[in-house]
Amino acid sequence: MENEQFELLEKKINQLLSMITRLRSENAQLVNKVQETQQQLQQKEKQIQSMQSDTANIGNMKNQIAVYQEKEDRIRSKVEVLLKKLDEFEEV
Repeated sequence: MENEQFELLEKKINQLLSMITRLRSENAQLVNKVQETQQQLQQKEKQIQSMQSDTANIGNMKNQIAVYQEKEDRIRSKVEVLLKKLDEFEEV
C-alpha cells in the first residue's frame, strides 16, 4: 500500500513539476509580449506627439495664410481705389 501511495505522490509531484515548467514558459512568453506591447505603446505615443505637433503647426499656418489673405485683400482694394483715381485723373 505504501508503494502505491509513493507512486501516486511521485506522479502528482511530476505533474506539478510539469505544470510549473509550463507556467514558467507561459510567464516568459507573457513577459516578452508585455515588453513588445510597451515598446509599441511608446512608439505610438511618439507618433501621437508628432501628429499633435504637426496639427498645431498646420493650425498656425492656416492662421498665417488667413492673415496674408486679409492683407492681400486690403492691398487689392487699395490698389483698385488708386487705379480708379488714376482713371478719373486721366479723364480730367
